[in-house]
Amino acid sequence: MSVLKNIENEYGEFSALRANICREKLGRFSRVQQEKLKKIFGDHDVFIGVEWIARHYLASKKISLAALYFTQSQALQVQGMKNLSFYACYYSLFSALSANMLLNADFSLEKVRSVSHSALARDIDNYYVRQDLYAREIVSLLEELRFCRELYSYHLPISGDVIHGDTALDITALHSRLSNVLPVCMQMADMQSYLTYYAWKEVVGESLDITSEYMPKVDELFWSIVQRAGPSSLSHKDRGDYRLLAYYLKTGSPIPISWFINDKLMEDVECAWGEQENDEGYQIDSVARYLSNVLRA
Repeated sequence: MSVLKNIENEYGEFSALRANICREKLGRFSRVQQEKLKKIFGDHDVFIGVEWIARHYLASKKISLAALYFTQSQALQVQGMKNLSFYACYYSLFSALSANMLLNADFSLEKVRSVSHSALARDIDNYYVRQDLYAREIVSLLEELRFCRELYSYHLPISGDVIHGDTALDITALHSRLSNVLPVCMQMADMQSYLTYYAWKEVVGESLDITSEYMPKVDELFWSIVQRAGPSSLSHKDRGDYRLLAYYLKTGSPIPISWFINDKLMEDVECAWGEQENDEGYQIDSVARYLSNVLRA
């Protein structure tokens, strides 16, 4: 029985993937990725395990961001904030596709931990569209949303013709298209994280044993992930991120991202958001509801 079928028999079907991707193509992708992951874990390198735990953590954040931006785009449209809706739609899809790249065994962590807008579109086209996993619509939508985001960032268009297509400035139509493809991209990331988890169980079969000799290198990696440099002397060290990375590390293996989102990440997001005294405006718990519908998280 294929690894994908084993995962679905144990944890449930990836319904959006099954409805939109050829069964044979999806099966082949999962097999190839699984073999590459088993080869990666075959040397039993402790730091490789740490890196993949970090990748799963970063992907879980990207998927949570995708849900956050998507639900905010809905709220912004209700409030008539058209320009901000374009931002939210674009970054929702950008975040979900970034999670796909983070969990792809063909790329090093260094390449995918921070990816440019143009590089993401190119890599998704090369590794997902041309492999007949994603429809060209996904990259086309990403490019259209990016175009609209840039228009409303720098030009605030009032009227005029679009270069191509008839929905380039129609946020309702773009959001509708996003609602169709976003679950596919999010479930792809979730499936990829299960492939890592299953490869780890098969090849390593136990939790990481991180001795003191590894801790300086682990600490350096974690701080490089959570520290962001700004202009001039500005910088930000996210100690909450560091704490969650350390919490994830204690699991001892790269667990499926939906498990971590459900277990810890959304709780911290909602707590950080703060209490809401009334039901008016955007509700942060809509993120958890959306994730539950798409990922069973």
